This record gives sequence, C-alpha cells and structure tokens, in this order.
Amino acid sequence: MTSSRVRAAIALRVCSFLSIGPIVGASDLLSVVPSNLATLVSGHVGLQLIAPPVRFPGFDVSMVWHQRLHKEPGNLWLRSVFESLFAGEPTR
Repeated sequence: MTSSRVRAAIALRVCSFLSIGPIVGASDLLSVVPSNLATLVSGHVGLQLIAPPVRFPGFDVSMVWHQRLHKEPGNLWLRSVFESLFAGEPTR
C-alpha cells in the first residue's frame, strides 16, 4: 500500500508568507502559499502559478493589535486592507 502523503525536501522555513515571493523569485525553489497571496505577488516577482495536485488543509487568519492603536488612522487603514484581502469566501 502506498502512502497518499506528499513528501519533499524542505530547503527553507520562513516565519511569514509575505517573505516567500521574493525568495522563490530569486531562486530555484517553489512554495505552497494561499492562492490570494500567490495571485497578488506572482506578477511582481515573475512567478508562475500552478494549482497543487493535492488538497491542503485550510487555516485561520487573525489580526492582533494593541488597544492604544485601535483608532489610530494608519492602523485602521492597514486592518481594512487585510480585511479586504482575506474576507472572501473560503477556497475549499
């Protein structure tokens, strides 16, 4: 019986999806990232998008900020940008 798990060597781990585009764009690596981020970043760093042949589990996206920044205009704007990027229907 063969395993249905995909196994691949991991060349690099990063703390944020946001750093992956430039890294992959400047190397021969590939990465699995959320489709909305891939679409946004791919054109800026010359990446090709390919749908994975397997289904990956979803994950929650959360925002956290200090109470004193709750009404700060720059913070309000940034939170609204993130909300517009991640507020769409889940892709499952």
